[in-house]
Amino acid sequence: MTQPSGEPFCPRCLPRKRGLQDYDNRLVVFDTNVIESHYLAPLLRGEQCRDFALLRQHVPSYKPGLYVKSYYEICQHAKLGTKRFPWLSDEFSYPGGVEKGRQILAQLPDCDPETNLYWWFCMAEEWTACDWSEEENRVRSFVRRSDVEAELLHLKVRREFTEWKLALSGFCYRIGRVLEGHMTVLTPSDVYGRSGEYHDEVSSLEQDLATRRLVPNEDLEIISAALACHACAFVTAEKALLTSTALSIDLNWKTAFVHVDQLPTALAEDFAFRWSRQQASPRPV
Repeated sequence: MTQPSGEPFCPRCLPRKRGLQDYDNRLVVFDTNVIESHYLAPLLRGEQCRDFALLRQHVPSYKPGLYVKSYYEICQHAKLGTKRFPWLSDEFSYPGGVEKGRQILAQLPDCDPETNLYWWFCMAEEWTACDWSEEENRVRSFVRRSDVEAELLHLKVRREFTEWKLALSGFCYRIGRVLEGHMTVLTPSDVYGRSGEYHDEVSSLEQDLATRRLVPNEDLEIISAALACHACAFVTAEKALLTSTALSIDLNWKTAFVHVDQLPTALAEDFAFRWSRQQASPRPV
């Protein structure tokens, strides 16, 4: 049998459908909690990250990475204003979370900030194109004199709220750019394949994690992404992931579960151990 080119047909020459075994396994995937607690603030300052440098300088080199869901979680924390994170500070021009929005709305009499916050958060997108000086001129020109003061206050609050919302979105975009500049960001296309070619295998993995392993619901996507991409290691500070989850996962998966404090030690061993008591525990204080 010949091909249209006239050359003999060879089944082995056909493009082989890729499988999970074809993923780049030089990735070290970091959990959201360690990105936020250890790395994000220094990265926002423009500082070099020792752990990332160690990974890249190793021979052969490793690539620090994260699943995009971690970025989405970080954005949620920025919007909620979780104060325990060092990167949520004035040092990085953080404009404040939704509590700041409530404070802005509280300037309006007879306005329930809790009820109106979410609607204003949506409408602020529509107000970004406003010429605020022109808006003020319209109020002074077309609103009856007795209502001008109230309308000007409403306009002032609307402007402050819009500027805060834009600053908060800009802050989240900045975090995304910084993370992309220092880490490989895995997307659903990377996990499932651009044409869904890995969908069946990844779905089977997810079902296994959900039904036969001990993975917290909120971590299932990130864990399945790290395993599906055959990451060399998953770095976290979450005790449940380092103990019950790591020990319950099938030993056929080689991804090492490593406490962030033990990353240099595990790296020196080339992530030879999928789990050990030492690499699952923080360094003694």
